Amino acid sequence: MPYFTIIIPSFNRSHIIVKTIQAVLDQSFQDWELLIVDDGSTDNTKEILTPILADKRVKYIYQNNAGVCAARNTGARVAVGNYLIFLDSDDTVEDNWLFDFYQEIENKTADIVYCSVKIQNYDNTIEYIDVDNPYGNCKGQGTDLAGSWAIKKQIFCEVGMYDEVIKFGENNELRLRINSRNLNIGLIKKYNLIYFASKNGGSKNYQNKINSILYILDKHKDYYNKNRHIKKLFLQTAAVSAIRIRNIKNAHDLFTIALKENKTDIKLWLQCFFTTSSFLSNFIWPKSNH
Repeated sequence: MPYFTIIIPSFNRSHIIVKTIQAVLDQSFQDWELLIVDDGSTDNTKEILTPILADKRVKYIYQNNAGVCAARNTGARVAVGNYLIFLDSDDTVEDNWLFDFYQEIENKTADIVYCSVKIQNYDNTIEYIDVDNPYGNCKGQGTDLAGSWAIKKQIFCEVGMYDEVIKFGENNELRLRINSRNLNIGLIKKYNLIYFASKNGGSKNYQNKINSILYILDKHKDYYNKNRHIKKLFLQTAAVSAIRIRNIKNAHDLFTIALKENKTDIKLWLQCFFTTSSFLSNFIWPKSNH
């Protein structure tokens, strides 16, 4: 039984996934299995992966397109490792990524372990996300990004796995459920995940973003009613997404709801005012190309 199961969901990523897989093959810690879950690709993903499958630790699973959450859950259901790691098909990792996870788990008897993250932006700028202070406000530890955490498989299953309804913010929502448990947490200061930000990621599907935010706010209403600042930020994000698809009325309604969470936010009042006019909205938030 391998110590880790790494799960890489993929959809039409034949041009880039080999780099991600090679980063796993190059790990200094070798007690792992790798599950590549092809979420209905129509490119030559399977053909590209055929030589790699000679390594019996690497398995290829094909499913009809159902979304990244469903693909991750498919991998988790067949995983035999004690700990699960979800890695996106366009990211990569340092050579000691797994070894550091292993050491921290063993030293802390940890249920979940986080590492620091290096973000490579599409304009070649680099951001460093410190595991001890990921938001720069001395609140919280670790990030939600896939590949920056390893979790005990039993716990992942007990909290209900990924919610397959969600198309945006799925890692954040999963972490809310994980954080509701009293877990042993490990932290790795090293920037072991290299996350490649993209202009054209799933977050650019604005309607999915709106639907998912409203679904998450309703699903975890008790939490967000106690954390109104976070709720306000989510509603603002949904409202701006509505503007991006030129649904100005929906944006105005969302900004209005957000104001109920913080009536002293001047920026929010201005945003709400701008959405009373299509001209002002188009001026403040130019039409997106994505």
